[in-house]
Amino acid sequence: MCALRRVPLSAAAFSGGSPGLERTPVLPCAEIATEHLGVALLRTQPGGRTVVHHHGHYDTAVYVLEGIVRFDCGPRLAQHVDGQAGDFMFVAPYAVHQENNPADEGDNYMIVVRDTHGVALFPCDVPTDTPGGATGVHVIPAASAPAVDSQRIAGVAPTTCGARWVAMDRLVLAPARGAATAPGEPGESALVVLRGSVQVTGGGDALDLSAGDWLYVEPGTAWTAESAGDSAELVVIRCTRAVAARARPGVLSASRG
Repeated sequence: MCALRRVPLSAAAFSGGSPGLERTPVLPCAEIATEHLGVALLRTQPGGRTVVHHHGHYDTAVYVLEGIVRFDCGPRLAQHVDGQAGDFMFVAPYAVHQENNPADEGDNYMIVVRDTHGVALFPCDVPTDTPGGATGVHVIPAASAPAVDSQRIAGVAPTTCGARWVAMDRLVLAPARGAATAPGEPGESALVVLRGSVQVTGGGDALDLSAGDWLYVEPGTAWTAESAGDSAELVVIRCTRAVAARARPGVLSASRG
């Protein structure tokens, strides 16, 4: 089995019962099975919104690709938490919310990651109160990175929002520079290139990727990503639920290419 596996995106999208929303599964897929990692792309038209729901005991991580993503949340869903392109977001287990696109024009578009397969959406009533009035929805704003070196920028992580089983980071590669993994955290990993061209090597494999390409990294594989020419940017996804016995994909550290 190849250590690095290109993920073929499905052309099929479905609404899941919510008008104005389209969900495209990424992982798992027919070609690649995952143990717990679930990834999807979600697009919402202006005015589109989900039913009121929560995601049970699962972690939910989001990276906003386009537009504004709004979560109505907290007591009586009276609080609004907005994320915009480049922001990470995290929805805590059992946090009741309703996602929507508040814009008059333009879809929003996001990556959604959970520590389970499928939608894991549980419709519920609007809460009259929440513990301490908390929303359970967090925004980790986009951060800039230096242009002269490579940098891993923490997004969804225990230290930024209390996430337990999923993590998302932004990896910015300066021209002709790279970043490598070292043995560390267990889990399943996936990458998506946001911009630029990248060569990823690991486990004896080497793949050239460009913007929009997805990659699954087999658990236990240390890998290196290097920009091909100009600077590049990736989102790195990890799920650490119950795979420690067979997976130690590593912690990213910046290195010279």
